Amino acid sequence: AIFVTHYTLIPSNPEEPQMHLNLTDCKEIKIPLLSSDFQNLQKIIFENSINFKAKSLLIYEQAEDLLLSELGLKDWQPTDENIAVKSFSASFGTSGRLDAEGYQPKYDQALQKIKKLKGVRIARLEEFLIKITNGQTPLHHDLTIGEVRFMTAEHIDDFKINYETNKRILKYHHDHELVRTHLSRGDILITIKGKIGNAAVIEELPELVNINQDVALVRLNSEINPYYIAGFLNSRIGKLLVQQSSTGQINPFLSLGSLRDLLIPIFDNKRMDELGFALKTKLDEAYIAAFQSKQLLEIAKTGVEKAIEKNEEVAINWINEQLKNLNIQI
Repeated sequence: AIFVTHYTLIPSNPEEPQMHLNLTDCKEIKIPLLSSDFQNLQKIIFENSINFKAKSLLIYEQAEDLLLSELGLKDWQPTDENIAVKSFSASFGTSGRLDAEGYQPKYDQALQKIKKLKGVRIARLEEFLIKITNGQTPLHHDLTIGEVRFMTAEHIDDFKINYETNKRILKYHHDHELVRTHLSRGDILITIKGKIGNAAVIEELPELVNINQDVALVRLNSEINPYYIAGFLNSRIGKLLVQQSSTGQINPFLSLGSLRDLLIPIFDNKRMDELGFALKTKLDEAYIAAFQSKQLLEIAKTGVEKAIEKNEEVAINWINEQLKNLNIQI
């Protein structure tokens, strides 16, 4: 089956017409008929692209479980308790929260579980911060214009940052009102609105990039490995503690103050570095597989264009050369 999008997304400029391709027009699309051998080559490339993407997703899932697996907590699940009984001093007197959401037993169970780990101490994230802030959206700015990529919460997933955003801000915004959110290698980006708690470490920046108000920038001191922190935040137990710290509304929000107070299990630096290194190694493997998947799709598309513009022999030679450069055998 082939799926074709026949409506565009809502234009960023409401004055622009919304593009539409009706089903009748779809039937009239002209398809060049290339040889069976060339079609089979394209099929193999697409199948390999899908396999690389599936491999990448599997490795990312393994990365989410890696830290808890190393700590012996991979199979831990909170028990089904629905009632929590707490004194005033242990509830509102400590957290200032009156909502029941913040006192669900599963949160206490998660915290007690990590407290029992050998060699652990529990610290607030604040202890390791050099900087914590979030961005903002420049007032009255058309986000289709500008030299600087502008990322929102939708571009941050567990361990993954999607720099391919169409949103833009001006270099002037980047250098003035958003100077506090200039990004650096080793920084952690954390979503704090909507789907909260997705954490990813910045490795390489493709060009100038900045963030909006739904993303927190966390810069840690050298005492702690950023991959260890990101790994804990993205783990099942970490997400429970993040969830507890957020507002229990229809659209959850994690304030910078709550993020500062987030409780983190701390081990000796050697162990946290080892866990962080193991996680980064796993993430690099996932990234490479995702990159290979994307490159294969580009090779397939460009190969068809070359076959149409020139001939199949030229296209096949070009495809083989690209596969050789990527060290991919199909």
